[in-house]
Amino acid sequence: PDEVGWIWDSKRELFWMLPGYMGADMGRCKGRATLVRGKPMTWSAKTREWAVAPFEVAPRGEWAKFAVYDPETDSAIRFYYHGGKGLTAQMINLATGERMEPTYRGDANGEQINNARLGEEYAAIDVEGRRVWLIEPVQGRLYRYDIDSKKVHYEADTPVKNEKGENWPWASAMPIWDSVNGVLLWPHIPSFSKPAVTLYVYHPDRKEWEKDAMKQPDGHPVKGNVAVFDPVQNALVLMGRNPYLWVYRYASPGGQRQ
Repeated sequence: PDEVGWIWDSKRELFWMLPGYMGADMGRCKGRATLVRGKPMTWSAKTREWAVAPFEVAPRGEWAKFAVYDPETDSAIRFYYHGGKGLTAQMINLATGERMEPTYRGDANGEQINNARLGEEYAAIDVEGRRVWLIEPVQGRLYRYDIDSKKVHYEADTPVKNEKGENWPWASAMPIWDSVNGVLLWPHIPSFSKPAVTLYVYHPDRKEWEKDAMKQPDGHPVKGNVAVFDPVQNALVLMGRNPYLWVYRYASPGGQRQ
């Protein structure tokens, strides 16, 4: 899910794949399957079958990758950078395929909000709070998208910034909303060539960051480039770029981090 929008649709109980950067190699399936690229698709965990959606979306490719699902509006939400318009939010109604795309202007500590490159970054949705959290790691800024008003706001600077290297703006940040504890978890990696993680936690109620001590009893460096939060287990799950699956609980029922 680090190259396309991959979301869970709780209304239809389907996964949606929204086109992002998609390679194509039929391999051993050549002659036995149909290649589909650049089209939204669904996948059912019950039937284990794919289906092509009855509508198309744009942009595709490098423009937009990640997405989140809002069950209240039955919409997929994603962000991308348009060369002429700048930062653009896109709401896709999954029932009709209708798209709404507001663009943004405004100043955030001397930097125009519409200059934020967010097409390569995770988006963290807080459904109950009706907001989406986004991080622009090179500018070092945390943004808040209000779902109902469809407005983007500068929230705070981040505690660290990523260097603007040769891969910029492909410097994906992974903000993850912890819906149990009401905090934003940011497993920060300096770059994909240096995937060691430092965990930062943002508290929206007091607008403060904290750096987690990241106690790892076996002494292994924590690494990964894909993350998700499991509200049932109250745990952040981190994986990728190493043989381990990392599980982190910000606060256990007894109040201890694990």
